[in-house]
Amino acid sequence: MFVNIIDGQKFYTVRHDSSESDDYDAAVETGSFELNGETFNARFADIYGRMNYTNVTL
Repeated sequence: MFVNIIDGQKFYTVRHDSSESDDYDAAVETGSFELNGETFNARFADIYGRMNYTNVTL
């Protein structure tokens, strides 16, 4: 996971293990996301367009 700070705001991106290319970096959305009764604080799409939900400490 990478953090870019632009004008004092933090923007998170994730790089998939299977690729070293910047083309496959995905923006991580942070907030409160509910899925199947569980609450997560981050989500991102994988290289196939599937949405992933996870908990990360930011």
